[in-house]
Amino acid sequence: KYVQDVLDLMHKKFGLRTHVEYAKRGKWCNIRFHSKIVATLFSRLFGRGFNKKTVPYWMLTLPLKKQKGLLMGILRGDGFPILNRHTTNIRVTMSNPHIVYAVWAMFARMNILGSFRKDNLQALSTTNPYTCVVTSHSAGALTQEIFPQAEIHKITQIAMQRHLYKY
Repeated sequence: KYVQDVLDLMHKKFGLRTHVEYAKRGKWCNIRFHSKIVATLFSRLFGRGFNKKTVPYWMLTLPLKKQKGLLMGILRGDGFPILNRHTTNIRVTMSNPHIVYAVWAMFARMNILGSFRKDNLQALSTTNPYTCVVTSHSAGALTQEIFPQAEIHKITQIAMQRHLYKY
């Protein structure tokens, strides 16, 4: 579904047909579109290099509705929901601290508090990964909107303590 959203968006906004390459192992894909104009636009907006791209400052001050669309695109591309004991977290991990920090900042503008951390360097990696995590409890309906097919658990630690104390 998300892949089709990107394909439709690229066709609607730029008139481009895209090529999708699905991984032989795993659940990921590359979406390729061939346009020097769009490549130049994206390069000028975000920079170049997997760990050097940035989100321009003006995008971090956009109205929340527009930022929400950008955030959803980033999270659907590089984020995932993960069950953490009794609640579902949204996690995005990238080798790019600037983009992950921008995700954290956009959540903060929406009054959603998340964590931001530098992870340990993995074997064969050349840069440290960075992670931003928010809980479905703090993200509310946004979690379900970003990942509509995911089963979302929204119990807080306080509610869990009350539940344990009661029984």
